[in-house]
Amino acid sequence: MLISRISAVKGEKLDMLVEKLVRPYHDAFEPLLPEAMREKLIAEQPLEMIYFMLLHAMAEMRRHHTHPPLRNARQSSSSSV
Repeated sequence: MLISRISAVKGEKLDMLVEKLVRPYHDAFEPLLPEAMREKLIAEQPLEMIYFMLLHAMAEMRRHHTHPPLRNARQSSSSSV
């Protein structure tokens, strides 16, 4: 949600977000995606679309596979003692 809010407004925060979070992954994927297309591992699509689809998929996986907040873990462990 933070990324959505920052990316909605141009400015210094958006520039920092792109340079620190988006660009490193983009630069890492950029040579890999054309190779995967040549090897027919993924369908030929515009690189930017595939890149953002991958980022979204990874974010969704992380969102669904996170641990419960610590306070819930503490409450459940203290109530079982």
